[in-house]
Amino acid sequence: MSLTIPFVGRKAEMEVLEGAVSNIINRRGQTVFISGEAGIGKTTLVEKVVSAFEGPKMAKGWCLPGSSAPLLPFQEALTHLEMADSLKWSAPPKLESVFLVTKDGVPVARHEREETGLDPDIFSSMLSAVSSFVDDSMALYEGANAGGSLSGLEYGSCKVVIESAPNLSIVALCRGREDELMRGDLRMLLNGFEDEYSSNIEDWDGDLSLFEPAQKAVMELMESGRYDGVDHIQADPAMKRAKVFESVLEGLKRRSLQHPVVIFLDDLQWADESSLSLIHYISRNIQDSRILVLGTFRPEEADETSQLRNIMKLMNREGILREIRLPRLDRESSEELIHALSTDSGMTEINIEPVFQKTGGNPFFIVETLNYMAEFHTSELPPKIMDVVMRKMDGLEPLDREFIEVASVYGYEFDPKIVSDILEIRRIEAIRMQRRLQESKGILVAFNDKLSFDHRGYREAVYSALPESTRKDYHLI
Repeated sequence: MSLTIPFVGRKAEMEVLEGAVSNIINRRGQTVFISGEAGIGKTTLVEKVVSAFEGPKMAKGWCLPGSSAPLLPFQEALTHLEMADSLKWSAPPKLESVFLVTKDGVPVARHEREETGLDPDIFSSMLSAVSSFVDDSMALYEGANAGGSLSGLEYGSCKVVIESAPNLSIVALCRGREDELMRGDLRMLLNGFEDEYSSNIEDWDGDLSLFEPAQKAVMELMESGRYDGVDHIQADPAMKRAKVFESVLEGLKRRSLQHPVVIFLDDLQWADESSLSLIHYISRNIQDSRILVLGTFRPEEADETSQLRNIMKLMNREGILREIRLPRLDRESSEELIHALSTDSGMTEINIEPVFQKTGGNPFFIVETLNYMAEFHTSELPPKIMDVVMRKMDGLEPLDREFIEVASVYGYEFDPKIVSDILEIRRIEAIRMQRRLQESKGILVAFNDKLSFDHRGYREAVYSALPESTRKDYHLI
């Protein structure tokens, strides 16, 4: 049975995230991480908030446990934006010709590497023939520092790259793979030309001497050596990575000119070092852009020495990260969710208290428990919840795991000293273990001078997973 799942609570967290999305619409890019245990609703919160806005395009990527593939979440996310190639380093394109043309298609500055057989008049006619492309590009323009772009045109064996502003366009012919860094340099040139010439382009009398500074700038770009088709950093991995990062940033900024961009990276506790470094790099360079980076992670699976925590500390010091901590649902919201789901499933006589005690306000646990009850008419713990708890147990050190298993035999609440004595754990090590299981793993909580499982479902899952013979042995101790 599939239940209709309502969205309950989370008012404060929604307001913070809505503010972040509103900010990028107003060109105030930022990075926000949402933390919370498995099943707490991090992904649901992101998708609900972002989908309520018209305009932003969200591209999602996932991290996978145990994956060694570098930049995996970005490979998925950038594929949605048709820019996955920016993650692959290759030799830069070879610029053959660069033209600066007016909005009427009149070339006013040009430089060619060699004779390409390109007639300016013929090329201007070609631009007029694709005027709808140019019009679309102009429509993307949103201020002095923006520039729409076209791609997909070809001239002979060359790729035609066009960056447009209201009064001028730069048209480049290149060989090789189109490059986001090249587009960024062309756009930077164009923005400067637009600032310099926009005030007098309407009254221009055709005297090309007006554009001599532009002619010089175009020539300098062509002769800079950056776009001669030669890989000058082939043997330098650090430089290659830096160029890949620059390329990704340029691509995101270019696409954000068309619509705000939300990069959503899920389960960052499993992210590789390169992905975390790229998040850091992007976050440092989007303050005036329509780009929002969202990440989710499980704090119990990212201890203070992890790569994720180290990057977060650095970003916090730089003031470029905001964290939303997503707690479990309070009792009122939990009861609202339980009531709605039980009504939807026809279980109108359900006792809310045992469900709340077993699930502890975790939305996923509540949904799975009621789904399981409705389908199998049992109060046993659903297999999906068992899987979540046991995955957390799998990440424990052997002695920590044994401590939890013995504790589960004693019940929901237990005396930690008794369990430590049974396992012959030295007092100081027992104190460290208990703190570790409370603070970083989120399995136990302090209860007066005792400990208890974080919620009853945890204890039930651990106890149920023990082999029957092991349970009997522990009960006899």
